[in-house]
Amino acid sequence: MVEVRGRGSWKNPKGPNSTIEGQPNKPAVHISYEDAAAYAKWAGKRLPTEAEWEYAARGGKEGTTYYWGNELKPGGKWVANIYQGNFPNQNAKEDGFASAAPVKSFPPNAFGLYDMDGNVWEWTSDFYTPNYYAQSPKKNPKGPEASYDPEEPGIVKRVQRGGSFLCSDQYCIRYKAGSRGKGEVTSASDNLGFRCVKDGPGPGEQANTQPGKSENGNVALTSGKKAAFCVNPKMTKAQMMASAVGQK
Repeated sequence: MVEVRGRGSWKNPKGPNSTIEGQPNKPAVHISYEDAAAYAKWAGKRLPTEAEWEYAARGGKEGTTYYWGNELKPGGKWVANIYQGNFPNQNAKEDGFASAAPVKSFPPNAFGLYDMDGNVWEWTSDFYTPNYYAQSPKKNPKGPEASYDPEEPGIVKRVQRGGSFLCSDQYCIRYKAGSRGKGEVTSASDNLGFRCVKDGPGPGEQANTQPGKSENGNVALTSGKKAAFCVNPKMTKAQMMASAVGQK
């Protein structure tokens, strides 16, 4: 794991004097793409493609403004950890959180997946280009072969999805369905994490019937705490610590 002296890391999310002790269910943050991909490989999994992430986030819904529906506050309740108030200096914390919330603080989607929207951004495996989907395969696209951001040519970036606790209707609004983010592959922040996926049975093999299965039947979000092909509500600090201990 990359750690920068004097700044946050996944073990010290608010700086060198902070700790993750007592916060086992907070999402692991300050994770670069390179570290997330390395962790996923070590765990026998991988990062999702952007298309897989999108399918999972929609939970079977199509054409809605937000992944949970068309109302920002269905039933008058916040259903994702985003920024309320005057950004960036007056956080009203109407959803109960000023920064990252523990996983499962909000209801899951129809696939049983938690925190697909808001809380912390999530890395995908796709290289970033702004117009990839204008010419991509219609079924199971896996992203372009190389990165290109016209705003910063020459810098390798990967796609980030889901938005975070810093997204608001005055600033980022990336909690809206279909919104995309991007990040340089060695960069990290306190509102950026990841989740893993694991390949399931291929054609002709026994199909998996658990929620979270992708359109092609070969991918599902996974969990170290539940049976294979079930939900993982973002990689937590407890899981990261357990993995780090296991590597020593």
